[in-house]
Amino acid sequence: MVGYYIPFLLLPSYAVNGTGGHISEQSAAYLLTALGFSNTFGRLISGVLATRNWLDSVIINNLALLIAGAMTLVLPFCESYFLLVVFSFVFGLCVAAFSSLRSVIVVELMGLDKLTTCYSQLVIFHGISVLIGAPVAGYLLDKYNYFYPFYFAGGCMLLSGLLSMFLRKVAQVERRKSGHGGSQSSSENEMKMKSLGTPHEIVGLG
Repeated sequence: MVGYYIPFLLLPSYAVNGTGGHISEQSAAYLLTALGFSNTFGRLISGVLATRNWLDSVIINNLALLIAGAMTLVLPFCESYFLLVVFSFVFGLCVAAFSSLRSVIVVELMGLDKLTTCYSQLVIFHGISVLIGAPVAGYLLDKYNYFYPFYFAGGCMLLSGLLSMFLRKVAQVERRKSGHGGSQSSSENEMKMKSLGTPHEIVGLG
């Protein structure tokens, strides 16, 4: 998630300096308020959707990343305050899915017994990507203009959404490689999950 926080960091300054100067700093600050509100609401919506058996949490996450990436790519062309508000709400809703569904997806793909290990590794790499993304965005902004940081962020999110389409296939390959022991572990894990509930209910217990 190299590009995850770049819109959060640059949206207010872009609204003030990158749209012709007709948006005040106070109005630009309200964009972050709108983004935060929609992000909070989006986490609730993602949690509700994840409880539906006919919906796939991985697909919800991937679609959210693709939409967020596409919205970030077109952000440099949004010069009116109304369009920036629309971006804030839509982007906040989309990125909320990744934050709220991470643990659910880990349980679905890797199993309950690997939740602690896999989730901790996921958080570590998330932190590393954030440390990389912000300086790169700052360099692109100083070197060029607002277009390039947003293109970089949007491209990273689109790539992340596309690569995540193969998560279930990769998980299946890993289980096959583990052989009989993996099948036994998987069966034990399924029994545990049935006794505890669905993945989102299991995570909710923690």
